Amino acid sequence: DLEYWGLAAEFSQRWQQRGSDKNAFNADGTANDYYTTLSRSDYFLLHERLQMQYVKESNQLYFGVQFDQARNEVHSRSLGRETATGVGEWLNDWSPFLYFRYNGKEGHSIYASYQGNSSPPSAVQLNPVLDISNPLQISTGNTYLRPSYQHRAYIDWDYNDKKSLGYITLDLSGSMALRRIVSASWLD
Repeated sequence: DLEYWGLAAEFSQRWQQRGSDKNAFNADGTANDYYTTLSRSDYFLLHERLQMQYVKESNQLYFGVQFDQARNEVHSRSLGRETATGVGEWLNDWSPFLYFRYNGKEGHSIYASYQGNSSPPSAVQLNPVLDISNPLQISTGNTYLRPSYQHRAYIDWDYNDKKSLGYITLDLSGSMALRRIVSASWLD
């Protein structure tokens, strides 16, 4: 029956600004601009989705394709040098998506989903200054990091026996990253 089917197009955008700075001071307490560092990230995401949907009573099915265009511009200053990365660079990703919910009459229910999403690096991951707060594990950020993109799948099955008050649930999930933000370690 066509009355339960629908078609939808969705467009959304998200802008996020993150910043991190570490101020340095001279022995007399005055500011030291050379060793003071800062990092500012402007993350902009365009999200488009074309969706087919089927809804009948409490049973639902949504599926289609989604596109994400992400831009992550990073402006930083460290050791007296200013850098800008990611300016005008757009990363294009897409994934199919699926949402499914079925509620049976005898206590069974199933929920499943699959989709992709883009995530920006954190401000600390981008700040290019050495963090020496732990001398055994000195770290620094990387202004060249790009947003990650992950595919995620999830399925849940539930059974609720109202007579015996028994309940069983089974959850499975998994993910796969196309561009993962990772850390590197060097031992000296």
